[in-house]
Amino acid sequence: MRQRLDDASIFGERVFKGWQLKKMVWVPADNAVFDKAFPPYVELNPAGAVDILLPNVTDVDAGLMFLLSNPSAFTVTLKTAADAAFTAAIVLLTTENTLLFSTGSTTAALGWRALGTATSA
Repeated sequence: MRQRLDDASIFGERVFKGWQLKKMVWVPADNAVFDKAFPPYVELNPAGAVDILLPNVTDVDAGLMFLLSNPSAFTVTLKTAADAAFTAAIVLLTTENTLLFSTGSTTAALGWRALGTATSA
């Protein structure tokens, strides 16, 4: 018999060999909408420079993270659901990667941040 463990917590554990994230390859069109239900690793392969609209978040979404990779030859700009720039712009240049995370702020321009890109703060 198997038991279901909902909201289980493990403390003091370490990852010794790394881990593997479920990956999705996405070919977004301009102003495509990013879904919070996407897997943690998303490879973006647009056919041209595109804007991607990120969903609005709430405090419940704080800490939600995605690893984004842009192996394409085109620039990807992440924007709010209303097609406006974030307070700290999020842009993935050619062959750039970033860790995208939700701050949980209900102010749209502050809801998402990114680490590790040349043009993102």
